[in-house]
Amino acid sequence: MPNMLDTQFYNIVCIADENYAQHAAVLLCSLLENNRENTFRIFLMTYSMKDITKKKLHQMVERSGSQLVIIENDYEDASIASLKSETSTKAWNSIMYLKTLIPQYLPDDVNRFLFLDVDMIVRTNIDPLYNIDMQGNVIAACEDYLYQQVHKDRLDLSDNDLYINSGVMVVDLGQWREMEKQRPMADFLKDNARLLNNDQDVFALYFKNKIMLLPTSQWNATTFFFEQKPRVLDKYLPEVDVVRHHPYIVHFCEPIKPWFKECKHPYRNEYRKYLRMTPWKVYKYPSCKTVYGKPVWKYTLKYWLNRWGILKEPMALINI
Repeated sequence: MPNMLDTQFYNIVCIADENYAQHAAVLLCSLLENNRENTFRIFLMTYSMKDITKKKLHQMVERSGSQLVIIENDYEDASIASLKSETSTKAWNSIMYLKTLIPQYLPDDVNRFLFLDVDMIVRTNIDPLYNIDMQGNVIAACEDYLYQQVHKDRLDLSDNDLYINSGVMVVDLGQWREMEKQRPMADFLKDNARLLNNDQDVFALYFKNKIMLLPTSQWNATTFFFEQKPRVLDKYLPEVDVVRHHPYIVHFCEPIKPWFKECKHPYRNEYRKYLRMTPWKVYKYPSCKTVYGKPVWKYTLKYWLNRWGILKEPMALINI
């Protein structure tokens, strides 16, 4: 359980740059609106963000009685910068790897935090999630999608090892810091740079045998649950209906996000509801123009053909 210092706040960590500031605002608005009885200390890690943007975020969070701490850094002294020199075969997305630097930049009094990607909305009170019994593990999260075995094979993980979706994670930072003392994450990243493709690879290997599953996928309702043929492991098929109709956290991990006008996700209007409650409420939804390199009109046409029953494509989004 969190210690006395942690119980004064719910520590939240998220990552966004200037381009994703609006989406971070929507996430935080949904969190604050559905947890009005809780007080949050929110750590936002970023490479660069305009002063006016930071001011808007501060005002939005602080008017609810919570605290926003923006950690802005170029992180050149961290392990991320060296990764590009370790391999010539990959274009590393540096902002994605900020998750691995969290222990270096959070204050010492943080012993537990909830990490949230910013392409999501929170729909419920997070008490049961944040206060989960970690049972000696460092991370509590949901498993990734159906085809995770490809990643596990590539990383030489066994069938019993967990490969998680890192968008929602409860983290025992005290234990993580102890692991850092034994083997710094920076060294681990350098030693395995040619093997790792993303932050989820890092967590699967570095925290092997120190990961537990959250009790329900409702805490990270990825887009894979909302497809006509859900791309989830067979063991999660019995909970598909409850995840679809009662998600606690909706994770918009499809190519067309709800900030594009063509988005057909069944919970897209909830993103837009919370957007209207932020300083970014005056927003003109642009077209995403292409999906996987093809004109977006083809995506829209296929969506309606599936809705009308003319097509029955497994990956087509359902309607709630």
